[in-house]
Amino acid sequence: MRWRNRLAIGWLVVAAIALLLSSARPVAACSGPARNFEDILAQSRLIVEGRVTQALVNGLAYDIAVEEVFKGTVPGSTVRVGPQSDPGGRGCETALEVGGHLIVAVADPDAILSSLATAVWYIADDGSLSSPDNYYTMAADANDLRDKLRAALPDSALPHPRMRPRLSAY
Repeated sequence: MRWRNRLAIGWLVVAAIALLLSSARPVAACSGPARNFEDILAQSRLIVEGRVTQALVNGLAYDIAVEEVFKGTVPGSTVRVGPQSDPGGRGCETALEVGGHLIVAVADPDAILSSLATAVWYIADDGSLSSPDNYYTMAADANDLRDKLRAALPDSALPHPRMRPRLSAY
């Protein structure tokens, strides 16, 4: 009779281990499905290239000196992205580096730059790309990324950006 109890306990242990191993693992709160280039273009209301000149609202908002607008409208040579006031709480923010040269795609320019809704490509002096996520793999370098953005988001009403600063695009 003892061996039957041991056998039953053994099967229960095996079943419990199998259940634990097969159960879905929780997803981190700031992770989501991987976004591809087309997703980023479709979900972003603003895509600009520029330099971060100032961090505001405790690092939740930023002023960017705009060099080129790929999507959206910028009223002048600088755009502010992020909230006007601190909404409280922290979580999935994407921090930008003051002085950093970048291309940023933002779903909502007036909201916190969330890692789920913001794509950032930092541009090094040699034109190479880096990113807090794997977005840098979407293009060979900054020129390739610019070309891909221009091809995917054409605006024939404006001259080529190298001829005149481009401050609006749709």
